[in-house]
Amino acid sequence: VKLKEEEIDNLKKTEEKNKKIIDYQRGIIAFGIIALLIIAALLLVQFRQKNIITGQKNELAALNDNKNRFFSIIAHDLKSPFNSILGLLELLVEKDKTMSQEEFDKHLSTLEKTANSTFTLLQNLLNWARSQMQNLPLNFERLSIKEIILEQCRFLNQQASGKGIYIDTKEVTNSFIWADKQMTA
Repeated sequence: VKLKEEEIDNLKKTEEKNKKIIDYQRGIIAFGIIALLIIAALLLVQFRQKNIITGQKNELAALNDNKNRFFSIIAHDLKSPFNSILGLLELLVEKDKTMSQEEFDKHLSTLEKTANSTFTLLQNLLNWARSQMQNLPLNFERLSIKEIILEQCRFLNQQASGKGIYIDTKEVTNSFIWADKQMTA
């Protein structure tokens, strides 16, 4: 009987040890699962941040391309008018005795027109750039195509005449369009 009691006590002790081991193992498994969930959550956050950064990088690249295109357009559109202005200024500065006051006044008038046209062009380019960057709303109105063409030709005639080119606007007929005036200049 005593042997059986010792055996029962040993079995109870073994059972208690096994319960402690099982509880310990359950704690380690729970800790492992929690650690895996935390790691998965961190990886998910990192993946999302990487996607956000990639999107921002692409957006920045597109904005940079727009900026470069804008500067290229401005440089191209302003180079010729400024060359005309500089040429006329050089001519007026180097005025010699062979240039009459009438010729001088004519060149000075041309210089003023060219400077005003160039300033208008610069304003239009800057308005265009602002509209591209800020997504400004379009203001549609009825516009005369003839007036738009004649206005552009007044600007271009000064450049063209310096190159011996004549722009004929006699055949321009009047038609109308719906457009934003800021986008036609």
